[in-house]
Amino acid sequence: MGIREDQRRRTRWTILLAAAAEFEERGYEATSYASVAARADVAKSLVSYHFASKTDLVDDLFAIAYENGVFAAAPVDLDAPLDELARSTVHVAIQEESNVIARAAMRLQREAPLIPTRMPPPYLGWVGRCRNALTRAIALGQLPACIDVPFEARMLVAQFAGVREVTTALGDHEGFAASAAVGTLDRFATMGASADALLRAAGRSASAIREAGLTGADRVASRYEHVGSGQGRSGQSTTTPRARANEVASNAD
Repeated sequence: MGIREDQRRRTRWTILLAAAAEFEERGYEATSYASVAARADVAKSLVSYHFASKTDLVDDLFAIAYENGVFAAAPVDLDAPLDELARSTVHVAIQEESNVIARAAMRLQREAPLIPTRMPPPYLGWVGRCRNALTRAIALGQLPACIDVPFEARMLVAQFAGVREVTTALGDHEGFAASAAVGTLDRFATMGASADALLRAAGRSASAIREAGLTGADRVASRYEHVGSGQGRSGQSTTTPRARANEVASNAD
């Protein structure tokens, strides 16, 4: 890549981040080329050079926020689908709190009737990903075969959206990731997830929360201490689920 092309890409990215901040704070209608240019500290003509219209800015933001058709998606884990969903919950919660593009996409999604461009349908990609992961979990024996996969997939997404709405309404964002993780793990428990799968998912979630420097990791790791308690005299491990979940989290760090 030449120096000029590198500069062009960096300028385009600076403009896109400025637009995301404007959309998040002002909304679509109140954001203008002038406001984006001022925030990016570039000439207004440079904004229009890189983006021919405001909808071009929106399209690029959504292409990033909905990579592979799923909002703020984390990598797929074919061998540990419940881990994948639990960690994805934490990942999305973190992105919604810390990533200006994710936050802008959320506001623009709410303003979709005002924006003359095609947007990804909300939740559809996440429901599909949850459905696929739950199906894999059944095949691996981590969930009972009798669960209603389409229903449970919708419930996983619904509980996350509900936690987000309550958190936003109360202005209590610090514990959002942990609360969202607990909601997902509680759904796993309600579905009848195996103790090992549930504890492993709790440990991975706690690890992800710690890695992000957020509060609530211990709450996540300790919530399932009543699950699969040790056998003691039978000769099997007497490690408590809480310790096992913390051990998984420590090993993942």
